[in-house]
Amino acid sequence: MLLLDDARTALWAGLPGQAERAELEKLQLRLAVGAAETRLYVSFPTVEIGEGRPRVPSLYALEVWRAMTGRVPSADELQHAAARVSQATLAWPAPANPDEAIDSLEHDLSTLRALVDLPDHRARGQAQYILQLNDCLRRSVRERFMRGKPAWTHWDGITSATERTNPILAEQRLTARRYSLSALQKYATCPYQFLLGAIFRMRPAEDLEPLQRVDPLTRGSLFHAVQTAFYRRLQAEEALPLTEAGREHALGVLDDTVATIARQEYELLAPAIDRVWHDEIASIRRDLRLLASRGLVQKTHGGAVALYTTAQNAGGGVKLANLTQRVDDLLQVTKLLTVFEVYDSEEKAVESFEKGAAASAKA
Repeated sequence: MLLLDDARTALWAGLPGQAERAELEKLQLRLAVGAAETRLYVSFPTVEIGEGRPRVPSLYALEVWRAMTGRVPSADELQHAAARVSQATLAWPAPANPDEAIDSLEHDLSTLRALVDLPDHRARGQAQYILQLNDCLRRSVRERFMRGKPAWTHWDGITSATERTNPILAEQRLTARRYSLSALQKYATCPYQFLLGAIFRMRPAEDLEPLQRVDPLTRGSLFHAVQTAFYRRLQAEEALPLTEAGREHALGVLDDTVATIARQEYELLAPAIDRVWHDEIASIRRDLRLLASRGLVQKTHGGAVALYTTAQNAGGGVKLANLTQRVDDLLQVTKLLTVFEVYDSEEKAVESFEKGAAASAKA
């Protein structure tokens, strides 16, 4: 926990304030400068590598400049002076001379920088020591070099056809399984991407985007997910249809279902503002409780049955086709599958009407 100076003073716990810390750092700088006998080297980072931008010079670097020249330079003047000496840039954050490097990283980058413009016969083998110091780097450089060759090899993930691999490869052939048009187009463009996507089933990682507000599509998905889980649980408990006697139990099941779905979706949607998320969940819970308490679901089902009865009395019929999974689940929960005829396609539903009309004509 970070405390401001006023809070530190109020605690009377001996916590140093901002001014005391600044004086202590100045004292440490004076002691370090005073310890030098013949020469003093002062350096500070000029490049913020993690963020890819120039770094603001330290205030203590300005104090050292004032001690040398008798005046305080501007930040741009100090930065330009440091850049002329180090010659470090955002593209290559290391000095031109390896002897001026302050750590092993800068030394290696400086060494490589000097070899970039040399002919191949002179540069070959000059940075071999880097590969000898790091086994992981040696493997990485070797694999990249092998994958850069024109011929496809096992370094690219290609497997040779042998007696052991033939049964595995046979499962992926065109005669053994189906491929989508987009997968075949990817094969024509890049066989390696086809291998990763269609054979190995690899997909790009999806980055979570913070949820600023619950859009209507997401809210509708949450609403239907809770509604489906709610009625499935009531069906498992043989608590359907809803009655006044089982109203309190059903509302308790509903609240528990809402809490469960909310916990699961919270991890997937990663909402940025918790209050927006909790307000939307509370609104969904309120709407579903209202539907359950007033029995609107039963009324809707009663209207569907009334429509079916009216059509039957008029010599017609009602047939359903191309139902979504949610609608099919709802019909199963409410037992309406025993009332309506359901078909996989519109063509089959129309064909059933034609067969019924032909049978009636013959009769």
